[in-house]
Amino acid sequence: MMLWVLEAARAAGTADDLVCAWDEAHDQWSPQGATLRWLRTLQGPATAEVAGVLRRFPRSARHYRDLTGETSVGLTIRAAIHHVTSNQP
Repeated sequence: MMLWVLEAARAAGTADDLVCAWDEAHDQWSPQGATLRWLRTLQGPATAEVAGVLRRFPRSARHYRDLTGETSVGLTIRAAIHHVTSNQP
């Protein structure tokens, strides 16, 4: 089901709090891999929207910590992930 929600968010070009809320609660690898690939594709205003969602769901953001070192990922996304994960183990 989560992959369907992710696909809907991709098609709409927006992020939904549901993606990160679900990720925090269930911590499953297949959807996280799909979300990781999706995060790498975002550009423009979508990066600011997703960054806001990641800030609201820090336990989800930690799953994408490796993106902070990828300069091809939107700066606002990398900054949001770094901000919420800098004090997490």
